[in-house]
Amino acid sequence: MPSALSVVPRDDLLIASITDLLIASITDLLPAAGGGEIVLGTWGPLSGPASAWGVVNLAQAAYFRMLNERGGIHARKIRFVVEDDAYDAARTLALVRKMVERDAVLAFLGGLGTASGSAVMPYLVENRVPHIAPASGSSRWSDPLRPGYYAWQMSYSSQARGPGHLRDGSPRQAQASRLLPAG
Repeated sequence: MPSALSVVPRDDLLIASITDLLIASITDLLPAAGGGEIVLGTWGPLSGPASAWGVVNLAQAAYFRMLNERGGIHARKIRFVVEDDAYDAARTLALVRKMVERDAVLAFLGGLGTASGSAVMPYLVENRVPHIAPASGSSRWSDPLRPGYYAWQMSYSSQARGPGHLRDGSPRQAQASRLLPAG
């Protein structure tokens, strides 16, 4: 299994763009004065049957450690809180509440799974806690639009239409039978 550092994206522009979006979305939440830390959070399967995906959380944590080593963001350090939900949506809401209410998380970055993201969405919207780049292709992150939700992954339905466009340039929807190998 690769180390977390070996899977940190090499495209610094993408990471910088996501970080800029995150910081821009929480700027209004930050106190006007003071140099306290910026607390961000995420959840993911660090244990359990989907724990291979936990490397994403480790890579995120490595990125924020690197940012802090370079002076932070506007001289403010990032504290990145990662909680293990073991890919169990029934655990995710309690973990997110803890991160917001006890750890003082200002915004979430990522968070794997449609079921877990759906479980926390009402709480995050009600409490005005931004959620940047939910790790799921569900269209619910952007349709209808919700305050504080910033989806970046193409929706599953858009992904299904994509191969039809790529194959011959026409705008028709690809059929699943054409995507699967014969036999």
